[in-house]
Amino acid sequence: MIELSKACVKQLDIKDAVLMPYYDTSDPRYFDKGKKKMADTKKKKATKKVVKKVIKKPPSKAIKSIQHDLFSDFLANDISEVSNTVDLWERIPKYFLSPQEQKTLRPEKGQPDPYTQEYILRGENGEPQPYKVRIQPALIEQSDGEFIAFFPTKAEEVIEEILKKIFTEQNLGIHDSKNAESWVKFSYGMINKELRKNKCSRTHQQIKHSLEVMSKCILTVYEDSEEIYTGAILQDYCSVDRKQYLDNTKALHVARLSVFISHAVNTLQYRQFNLRRLTACKEQLSGWILKS
Repeated sequence: MIELSKACVKQLDIKDAVLMPYYDTSDPRYFDKGKKKMADTKKKKATKKVVKKVIKKPPSKAIKSIQHDLFSDFLANDISEVSNTVDLWERIPKYFLSPQEQKTLRPEKGQPDPYTQEYILRGENGEPQPYKVRIQPALIEQSDGEFIAFFPTKAEEVIEEILKKIFTEQNLGIHDSKNAESWVKFSYGMINKELRKNKCSRTHQQIKHSLEVMSKCILTVYEDSEEIYTGAILQDYCSVDRKQYLDNTKALHVARLSVFISHAVNTLQYRQFNLRRLTACKEQLSGWILKS
């Protein structure tokens, strides 16, 4: 039986004195003075909270970064021809599928499954280390409302290299060394200008398509069957639509480069290569050999 205690008597008035079980009467849930009975203490059903995807935003102010200055410093007669390559990032095969191979992967109905590619890297002592990458294609809406899956190809590789080149410009690249984040601001016109320099111009629609593929496809990297990385090629991509551009013609797209690139900028683990020769390569393999 529950022991009753005089200390638990609520004596607002002698005739209204009520004997209660020993509960913490400081909590108003336990006693309803008006109804002279215990209040309902049943737990209410928890309501589900809607979790929205949080997209990171670039720093609002420019950050002075020695690492970014070093990444932007090239040694060449014509600095427009060169850029930097990051071995840790380039070793992950991601641009090996051609548009023709993609068509064979698409079923008659539905969308293709993620594509898995195994590869081997060498350790510090030269021992082989097995890796594999699983590429989840980007679903992109077409003009007729239908969605088609696209894997990254050599076209996206060139756009990524152009974005890295734009990142080296002081007023367009932001590197946050404390958080290991690298952001690039750009427009379609800037990308096309760099493409024309390297004799491989594209239409705005082609550039838009490549940016969508890079920001929506997902790479998952495994080392000895253990997942070690998951992310898009181009992360936290914030685009500018036609209406925003007409309201402010100086508005720029912004995106965060891969964490592999940010880590390389922080630790100086990159090297210079000839960007113009890469854009002239007709096959993915020849471009990969050039950067390896």
